[in-house]
Amino acid sequence: MSRTRRNVASVGSGSAIGLAIVAVAVLAQAACSPAGASGSDRPIRQAVVCLGDPDRGGPACSGTERAEAFDAWAGEALSEPGSTFSVWVAGADRRSHELHFLARVPESWGPGVLDAKAAFTTVGRDRAASSGRLSPRDARLPIGASLSGSDPAETETVRVLGVDSASVASWTALTGRDPLHTALVCDRSSSTLGAACDAPRIMAAFDVWAAEGGAAPGATFSVYVGGRSRDTVESAYSLSVPALRAGERVAVLLGARAELGAWPSETLPGQASAIAEAISVAASELAERQGRRSMVVLSDMREQTPRGPWNFERSAPGVGAFAAWLRAEGLAADLHGVPVRVCGLHHQRGPAAGPFDARQAARIKQAWQEAFAAMGVRELTMHSTCEGSAGIERSRTAVALDARAGAPNPSPPPSPLELARARGPKHPGQRP
Repeated sequence: MSRTRRNVASVGSGSAIGLAIVAVAVLAQAACSPAGASGSDRPIRQAVVCLGDPDRGGPACSGTERAEAFDAWAGEALSEPGSTFSVWVAGADRRSHELHFLARVPESWGPGVLDAKAAFTTVGRDRAASSGRLSPRDARLPIGASLSGSDPAETETVRVLGVDSASVASWTALTGRDPLHTALVCDRSSSTLGAACDAPRIMAAFDVWAAEGGAAPGATFSVYVGGRSRDTVESAYSLSVPALRAGERVAVLLGARAELGAWPSETLPGQASAIAEAISVAASELAERQGRRSMVVLSDMREQTPRGPWNFERSAPGVGAFAAWLRAEGLAADLHGVPVRVCGLHHQRGPAAGPFDARQAARIKQAWQEAFAAMGVRELTMHSTCEGSAGIERSRTAVALDARAGAPNPSPPPSPLELARARGPKHPGQRP
């Protein structure tokens, strides 16, 4: 019996017959084709990425789907030397992913091409579908196969299995995307009523970032949590996408997404809302990034700073006053060319706050539209609620800014009283 026939038999007598039937179907498409017959004249690279199974140590996604993905790849790739099929398992963080299985088409099949391809297809399908952790010997087909020498820039098709998120599926469109740098400002103050910045909403923003260019090497995603002043803003999370092959990159992103899934959901009682200050910090660090940039603000936008003159829970600023104060305090961050998405505005009364009516809510929104215009924002989107990725989508309730000045529709100038308030108190401890 030839070595290749022994490889087929080693799959196991109970499954070998069924798998051999599948192998015949695959070989009918590709087994007798000479190298390059698929028309690609280059290796075909396919990666499957799954979440990990903590009990069995292998992938948690469907083995049947992995087997089907292997069959589809083999039908095209067996005649393309150097083609690879890999199964990556993502972990609970960005560093704990691992390569579960790798099949690589050899440079030559040697004598007995049909038998060699049949054995490769049958064994590869069985191992690609395995649920537990494979031994180092079985995890590579043929033994010793590796991804070394592969250029991360080479095209690799990626399929994510077992993740209940339509947004994650769009991560796999990795070609032609320039790196995107996104800064997310997180407001955990009690006035948000816990409806602005929690794990599901941060993950929704992460998914959109990854789909729009965050999966590209060099892309960054950072989270800043507002405090009581500019110097208490916390840089709470930072991810820079490494230059890896596409499949491994997606595994890193799934692990990073899992990290965000552990984000605390409770608000911070007594936490002031230094939103403008947090935006200033995020914008200053975002300015250091080269390439495409964006900002997401998960907040009710009710500015409250003990060291400043504002408490939007009590009263909203008049026309132009808040933007004037930001300029006077050096907080009008430079966001030219940076699209901004705000999510979390609401009309409810915060804890221990006075009545909050629709007029006050409208004035707060107007104040922030003017403020972002003063920062140079031309593309601003503001939402009242954050429900999954719908609250982050660019297509809803966009605010139209004047194309020439980058400002909202013209409004009356601020009154002398409002300008005096914007300049702040004359004496320490005095509130205007």
